[in-house]
Amino acid sequence: MPPATTSQAAMQNLQGFQSNMKSPDQALQDAQTASGVPQAQQQVSGLRSAIQNSTSLLSQVAPSVMGRTANSLVTSAQADRQIGNEQAPINEQLNKEQTDYTNANQDYTNAEAQAQAKANALIGGQQNQLSYLQNVYNDLYTQEQNSAQQAEARREFDAQQALSQQSLAAQRAAATTPHLVGGGGSNNANSALAGIAMGRPGSFQFSQGGAPVKGYAWSVANGVDPLTTLSYMVSKGDANAGNAIRDIQAAGGITSQVKSKYPGFF
Repeated sequence: MPPATTSQAAMQNLQGFQSNMKSPDQALQDAQTASGVPQAQQQVSGLRSAIQNSTSLLSQVAPSVMGRTANSLVTSAQADRQIGNEQAPINEQLNKEQTDYTNANQDYTNAEAQAQAKANALIGGQQNQLSYLQNVYNDLYTQEQNSAQQAEARREFDAQQALSQQSLAAQRAAATTPHLVGGGGSNNANSALAGIAMGRPGSFQFSQGGAPVKGYAWSVANGVDPLTTLSYMVSKGDANAGNAIRDIQAAGGITSQVKSKYPGFF
């Protein structure tokens, strides 16, 4: 799987690996097959049956001989020798089978141990890989969360700085007081600005060359930043001017949408 560079990709890698993990039983079964455990077990089982058969045959020799010689002139010594003769090949076969069984059982035990070791190694390797992928996900997720928090902190800082700049601009504007004519014909700018919203009768009236103009046109004509003029209006209680400043900043400048929204100024 490709190395993850995002927490989402890391989670996909983690889930994909989990879906392909083998259970302990499956791991052991696969390892037993690879190590030849089924064949070894079958060999042991076959030899055990052969030993049981040979043992049974061996135990039947004496009764068979005694039954056949019961009414004959065969002496006891002769019968014993006949029993021994008939048991000899069976004993030889039985001894071979017991030796083969011992060896086969040892091979089976060794194969089973080898399979168990392979299964344990596989399960351990899976767990290590799972832990690694989990750690990769945790690290990337933490980094992304930290980056998001830092970005949010930066945004809040920038917003605070912008508000501070607005406040400073408003203070400067209040100190310089643009040439304004208040609603109702008053030349007292502070009185005309206080608590009056743009776009209503009696709101700010800007004059240029003795003629009334919009605040934006006045600002351009007098080389004053329109935001400075709006900030001045905010300082005098015009909340709508503050809304205009926020919309201009959100739009990244004075757009046609902003102008249409505040016809009293633009």
